[in-house]
Amino acid sequence: MQKILYIFIFSFCTLLCSGQIRVTEDDYLYEAFKKEAVGDYNSAIDIYNTRIRIKPDCAYGYFYRGRAKIKTEDYRGAINDLDKAISIDSRFSIAYNERGLAKIFLKDYNGAIEDCNKAIEINTNFANAYTNRCLAKKNSNDIEGAIKDCDKSIEINPYCAIAYNNRGLVRSEIKRYYQAIEDFDKAVMLNSNYEEAYLNRGIALYYSGSFTKAIIDCNRVLRINPDNARAYYLRGIAKLERRANDDACSDLRKARDLGYRDAVRLINEYCK
Repeated sequence: MQKILYIFIFSFCTLLCSGQIRVTEDDYLYEAFKKEAVGDYNSAIDIYNTRIRIKPDCAYGYFYRGRAKIKTEDYRGAINDLDKAISIDSRFSIAYNERGLAKIFLKDYNGAIEDCNKAIEINTNFANAYTNRCLAKKNSNDIEGAIKDCDKSIEINPYCAIAYNNRGLVRSEIKRYYQAIEDFDKAVMLNSNYEEAYLNRGIALYYSGSFTKAIIDCNRVLRINPDNARAYYLRGIAKLERRANDDACSDLRKARDLGYRDAVRLINEYCK
């Protein structure tokens, strides 16, 4: 837990040193970071609310609240906060990037690309902005542009697990599964608890015919998050390929119970 908190504090200090925000004694931010470190984003937002009431013209209060709202899936609320941060400081590159991420979740890929463009215009070595733009371009079917952006992000920061994961997603999209698996390998090497990368690697392994390895990755996902419906579904269909129908049906029913609708058809077909 201390390690996670140190990461949040280090992130904050990085912003201080970059000149994005001023050095101040701020117990409210410190307390909010502690809440975020344990996943209590709603409590963090409450603290940011207080911080904003005290200093309503400070851009980074809105930025941090917007970032926390993304974690709670309040993407429109996040965009409102990030709009405010940018209205206070039009050169706030990380706010443009975070707003771009919120727009990706809302499937406003063109808007996300515009925000990432602005972040990169302000800071040409902003690796995370290239990473987010990679994903937005992938979802806009600009595959070549997406790979170039992920390549650029990795060139700037070769230790960014998200960049490898996103490039793997792009390569999976064009059925380059072995290359995608290499990217997911790198992502989980950099972050051994990267739930999404294990799942994405499992999908690539499934489509490349490595059903047993796909099952192993699903097991890893479910150790991290026992309620991951997609992992149960993927493990179920991989078990169907191995003719382990009874075990497969158990997984498919669990996926269905967790709200994964695609499982229903297979249950009706294979689980009498």
